[in-house]
Amino acid sequence: MLAAGCRAQTDRAVVLGSFYATLQREQPSLRLAELSPYIASRIEQAEHARAAVDAETSVAVLELPYVAGKTPGRQSPLEPMLRSMSIGDADILAYPGTTAVVTVAQTARAAVAALERRAKGNYPIVTANLPWADLFSRLATAAGRPPERIWKLSPRAIELLLRWAGIRQRRQGFTLGFHPAHWSELHSTAMVLDPDIARTGLGVGPDDLGGALR
Repeated sequence: MLAAGCRAQTDRAVVLGSFYATLQREQPSLRLAELSPYIASRIEQAEHARAAVDAETSVAVLELPYVAGKTPGRQSPLEPMLRSMSIGDADILAYPGTTAVVTVAQTARAAVAALERRAKGNYPIVTANLPWADLFSRLATAAGRPPERIWKLSPRAIELLLRWAGIRQRRQGFTLGFHPAHWSELHSTAMVLDPDIARTGLGVGPDDLGGALR
């Protein structure tokens, strides 16, 4: 698509990428691309995008974490999780680490700014860095069922749950894009992003995460 756009004299583009590429760049010791086909594909996505255009075409890659909020007329990807939280029991299982979250509105503003400025490079986009327990608690509360207890899973427990999920998916003809042990270790650490990068490079300001989660 980018090659065709370049031939049609399009001079700028934005690619919605993944914050796992940010983590790979900032923490190479995690070996994310080596151990996860999904993360490797996200890194290759940005490389191929830049290789497909000429020197006059700007390509900005927005490296997105989990996106909160809803586009009018479209189902939120978080809806199945919210439904399970709203009809489940009073306990919530959460990863022990921290993750970055961005609102859909802030993502849209970043994309427009990148196009208007003809930005080039990688731009991690983040509204807030939250502990998983906090994020899951806020989602459950937004779904109308505040949790009574939150259990923080150990890395080993996460690995066992993922292995069980992998077995079920293989029976359906799917395979996971990551290794369970590696994924459990990653979600037990700080998967955080620096908000100053997008603020400085794209002029993207803060947004209402609470409203997006609701």
